[in-house]
Amino acid sequence: MKNLSLDDLLVFIVIAECGTISEAARKLDSSPATLGRRMAQLEDAIGLRLFHRHRSGYELTRDGRCVLEELQPMARGWQGFERWIGGRACKPRVRLCGDAWTMRFLAQRFADLSHSEDPFDVMFLASEARMNIEQREIDIDVRAAPPTSTNLASRRLAPVAHAAFVHRDRAGERGLPWIGIEPDNLVPRAGTWVIERHHADIAAYAASPQTLLDLAIAGVGIAVLPCFVGDALPALRRLGPVIDELTEVQHIVFHNEARYHPHIRAVGDRIIHVVMQNSDLYEGRRCANL
Repeated sequence: MKNLSLDDLLVFIVIAECGTISEAARKLDSSPATLGRRMAQLEDAIGLRLFHRHRSGYELTRDGRCVLEELQPMARGWQGFERWIGGRACKPRVRLCGDAWTMRFLAQRFADLSHSEDPFDVMFLASEARMNIEQREIDIDVRAAPPTSTNLASRRLAPVAHAAFVHRDRAGERGLPWIGIEPDNLVPRAGTWVIERHHADIAAYAASPQTLLDLAIAGVGIAVLPCFVGDALPALRRLGPVIDELTEVQHIVFHNEARYHPHIRAVGDRIIHVVMQNSDLYEGRRCANL
């Protein structure tokens, strides 16, 4: 019995139910010859003849009917499992990655990126570290630098402007403290800029961009934020103009072989549309709280 195959038992059930090996072959997407060979192997493994083989089809022997009867609970269990797994099957996912600020901006516009009738879901992955799109860890990357690999394609989106922001109730105060990002979790350039220029005046450090924003909204001090974050929040007021040296151009990146996949292309096109619709916010030109 060591050569007994569960898969062969399931094939036996299908052939027994179909009555002809040709119909079973169509149902199982196999060939009659392959199924005939597997049934011969099954008969050898269990030591019983299961079918009378006629030109008109496969007829169960007495032993075959007994085996089929014994296998009915397994067949019902298998059918139940197929229904269960079919009900739990997930739609394919388009994996979208970017820094925390970008993912926050895009998540707030979820309805523009994902529609109820889409045959796919969108997965949002926020990461300050660059994930490996070449190895297909993600499908779309939105970053502040174009790719250097020839395996990747990109499109320029919009410049991302940064400025200093503080809670609106403290905007008139002098000598305000600053909020920094913990050095091991530096947000590129903006975090470094604050530490290099205002290290002695930092009142609190945040371990993540979201905590940095929370501290700013709580009135702890001044935080450097992308304008598409700070200018969109009524609780914050911008202090001074855009910090030009921190402006970076954002790019959307795809793998060359995957960029024309309908799901990936649909999400990519929607991201481009959303960003370009908000290019004035990205560039710091939609400032109502300066």
